[in-house]
Amino acid sequence: MNRLARGVRRFRTLAPVSQILIVFLVVAIFAGGVWFFWPRPVPSNVDDISVARVGPSDGTNIPAYVVAAQRSLASLKGATPIVALVSFREYQTGSGAAAVLKGMPLRLAYAHVPIAGAQTRLTSFTAVSGRDLASGVVGLAAERTTTAGDLAAAGDTVGADIARREAAAYRGGCACVYGVVVVAAPDSLRALAGRSEVRAVEAAAEIRDPYSTVFRPLLPEDSGVVGVG
Repeated sequence: MNRLARGVRRFRTLAPVSQILIVFLVVAIFAGGVWFFWPRPVPSNVDDISVARVGPSDGTNIPAYVVAAQRSLASLKGATPIVALVSFREYQTGSGAAAVLKGMPLRLAYAHVPIAGAQTRLTSFTAVSGRDLASGVVGLAAERTTTAGDLAAAGDTVGADIARREAAAYRGGCACVYGVVVVAAPDSLRALAGRSEVRAVEAAAEIRDPYSTVFRPLLPEDSGVVGVG
């Protein structure tokens, strides 16, 4: 209390301008502290800040999706290359997919080892050209081999066996590619969509960075509704 009283007496001896300045600083410090610690509301548009997605979502009717993709592709104008998601009718080897694409610039490829009665990993790898597809498929074997070892160490013998089978399939250059992301002009995309090996080509002209986009090609075994069956 003595210190407080002395402080008050010293404050009273200051010039009015100094008193006003001190009061202003105290108020500013208090207000700044309140502003910093006061809880802020979550922005109403927070759900709009999300990763771009291309491809059918769960619950999508597959025949309707294919028809919509065809119509969208048919309406494209100009010759500027755009991003598109390609889904194959059947699983392709890396070299087989490259032959279907005929030198078309790529960005990503999607692979999956179909094993009856087992749920296997859907994976992707970067591919710039058709030459990358075969080597990319073989390269997936290393990750599945590592996973098999980890699962075995954890006592999951069933999971380890499946992962080893996946690794063996990839190492052998299996027919495992089910989709790719390409960049091509609308006319080239329409020609690609007309090939018998291709099930759907979904144009995504709004996509500027494929590597920050989530793509979901159709699996060859998908029928009826996505995510059902």
